[in-house]
Amino acid sequence: SEITASATQGNSDPSNLVRAIMPVKEIAPPEPAIIKNEEEASLIIQPQGDTDKMTINYIGLDGESKEVVATKIGDHWELNDNPKGISINDMSGEVVVNYEGVQVGSEVTAQSNYGNSDSSLMVRDRMPLKQATPVAPVISSDDQEASVTITPQDNIDKMLVKYIDSNGRQKEIIATKTEDKWSLNDNVDGINIDGTNGVIT
Repeated sequence: SEITASATQGNSDPSNLVRAIMPVKEIAPPEPAIIKNEEEASLIIQPQGDTDKMTINYIGLDGESKEVVATKIGDHWELNDNPKGISINDMSGEVVVNYEGVQVGSEVTAQSNYGNSDSSLMVRDRMPLKQATPVAPVISSDDQEASVTITPQDNIDKMLVKYIDSNGRQKEIIATKTEDKWSLNDNVDGINIDGTNGVIT
């Protein structure tokens, strides 16, 4: 709509009339979607609807509060900063926040805007836990038996074993612990696993 104004002083004639068009206030877009990826120890934040800006707040590895802003310019998205552990898909605007730059277990929040709209509702989630790298398995060879034994250490629940088969081809087999039982992902002649302790021979 049009807004007009004029001024007077005492008994003066009115000044010239000035006009302006009232700017349109955009409607707030839907809040971003936030998806927890336990396997990768990351959060995925996706813009929804007409969103052209997302503001993400998190706690850095140094314990300080931080903010990064994703903005859509034309058909492409970009971040206002390049912090470690945060990346963006420049086509979709999807932001990945991972354990390399965010304090594990801390809260991450995100809000959306469109043009001059108010912010959307805030979404929040906690950074998933990144498990510590386990101690490597112990490998021992038995020349008498012409065999190798691989023994898992501590509380590991998966081992990847690479070997060369009798035809000279590189192969791999995976040992996985589900609840209290170990198993192999394939049956290979000459490779066995103890279901109780995970020892591979």
